[in-house]
Amino acid sequence: KRSKKRNALRDAKESWRAREDVAVAQKHFVSDEIGVVRVIASEEVARPRSTSGDAAVPGTHEETPSSSQTPTNAIHVKNCKDCRFTLPPSLKTAKLFVENCVNVTLDVNCMVITQHLEIWGSTGCKLVFTKPVATVQVDSCTDCEIILKNGLEDLGAVVHATCGGFLNLVWSDTTGDESSNESSVDLVLSEKKVTPDEAAKQISKSGVHETPQFITRLINNKPLTEHVVRDKDEYPTTHRELLLDREEAAKGGDTHAQTLIKNNVPIELDTSNERAERRKQLGNDAFKLGDYPQAVVEYSLSLDLSPGLHAVLSNRAACFLKLGEHEKALRDAEACVLLDPTFTKGKFRLGLALHALARFPEAAQVLAEAEALDPKNAQIKDALKMASFKARQQAERG
Repeated sequence: KRSKKRNALRDAKESWRAREDVAVAQKHFVSDEIGVVRVIASEEVARPRSTSGDAAVPGTHEETPSSSQTPTNAIHVKNCKDCRFTLPPSLKTAKLFVENCVNVTLDVNCMVITQHLEIWGSTGCKLVFTKPVATVQVDSCTDCEIILKNGLEDLGAVVHATCGGFLNLVWSDTTGDESSNESSVDLVLSEKKVTPDEAAKQISKSGVHETPQFITRLINNKPLTEHVVRDKDEYPTTHRELLLDREEAAKGGDTHAQTLIKNNVPIELDTSNERAERRKQLGNDAFKLGDYPQAVVEYSLSLDLSPGLHAVLSNRAACFLKLGEHEKALRDAEACVLLDPTFTKGKFRLGLALHALARFPEAAQVLAEAEALDPKNAQIKDALKMASFKARQQAERG
């Protein structure tokens, strides 16, 4: 049984690493180029098909030259400076990423299947689109521009946060005589109109500082910047849309919505506790499937939203124990017990973590406390017996 358990844990770790490797392999990186002006051609980014019909992973025996090519899943421009890259119409890619670039212009003339681009940590960059784009996500950038050659109608949304200097949205206005003028709006200034400059962060009910995120879209033929509000399922929306949803529900006969409107109840914008609970449940689901690395991810996101959830700390400690990360398990279990000394599972996992670190006398003491909290728990009794035995052995050996 123990051998099967070890094999299952090893397989879980290998599966997690394999997923990360595949994600990287499916990107075409344009990295560390300086002072370059060039076209990123289809031949450069296309990946050979494997014998199974899927795109081969670079470095594997199936990566062989072939006339049958498949488009890469994403293009990732990283750590480039003073460059201009053109993506021609013949190119096809799923997604675009720009990371840590300086004074780079990216001319996007190709089909981006998801119509999604992300840029972060960059300065003085320009994204020039001649095709429709559904979402441009901009984080921690300075003095950047998004240029829409065919007008604002080509843009779905810009989602932006923690940007400095300016973030200009520039578009062409075509008049009736077919002449074209450029209009622009600075989204950093638009953010400041939504929230005062001194309110750089908002505090949630759980006491967590959440950095505000904004969304700019074409509303009534004008770009409108609004705060992003996330519901318990992390779906991004806005205060305006939530009000519209409530009004629509009330018109449809929803008595609860009608009561809220009648009593002028404000829209609840802070959903941090609900989102934390949702992440906890996702972590529990992953744990039950034996996907401990994913469970750690979900529990960590839950704790980011609400650090005081002692049960989540206990659950993450259980994951770390399964993964052999005993020091991390100890830290989480200690934090859990500090928050709630009467939480049996927290005490139990603290005892297991101490046992795993060969701190047997301490483990026995903690497990005895856990047994006092739940005298009928067979798992605790067995763990206490083993820790006590190991503590005696350790003492005898000196």
